[in-house]
Amino acid sequence: MKDKNQIMKLSKPGANPFIPALPWKACYALILVVLSALTASAQKLNLNYKVVNNGNIIGWVKIKKNDNGSGSSIILTSEVKRRIIFLLTVEEKQDAYFNEAGMITSSIYRKVNDNVKVNQQTVYKGNYYEIKNPKTSERIVIQQIQYNLLSMYIKEPVNINKVYSETFLRYLVIEPKGNSVYKLKLPDGNTNYYHYENGTCSKVVMEHSLFTIEFVRI
Repeated sequence: MKDKNQIMKLSKPGANPFIPALPWKACYALILVVLSALTASAQKLNLNYKVVNNGNIIGWVKIKKNDNGSGSSIILTSEVKRRIIFLLTVEEKQDAYFNEAGMITSSIYRKVNDNVKVNQQTVYKGNYYEIKNPKTSERIVIQQIQYNLLSMYIKEPVNINKVYSETFLRYLVIEPKGNSVYKLKLPDGNTNYYHYENGTCSKVVMEHSLFTIEFVRI
């Protein structure tokens, strides 16, 4: 058994003489573990929203962003239930993958009740994007996309004046309205308003000709 003098030699000056200090290699390993945990938490972002119509919660939306050494992915999943004459259940999944140069791939999958309405993939091919669905394939010759609609949940479009829409296969104009609110006029005549707090989206107001739906962050 070690005596008191031996314990004191293992301890740092001023430390409790009866608690031996960790060997420097163990300390270094512990620091690396802590830093890795902090880095991992900083590389992930989760956003959750409730879907509201006429004051009633009719669904949910979840956004996940993950970064790694080579790029980042954004994934949206959602479910909305709304009764008109009969119950409509809309399930959706969107994702996009970016590297330092821009968007590499994205996809949209949307199902209404048991019917698949959209199943589309967008793939960057070097100097154009290939748009694929089960029936057709087409090319869009544009510069590599830096900011798409999924990006609007993650990053406030400060000094960004356009956003790419995979649904409409074109860029849409972003109109700043002040107080971290941005207007997006859609080609189908509808309008979305994106609200931000601390750089991420806190609410989306979707004004349709027949109804208004809000995504409210929780």
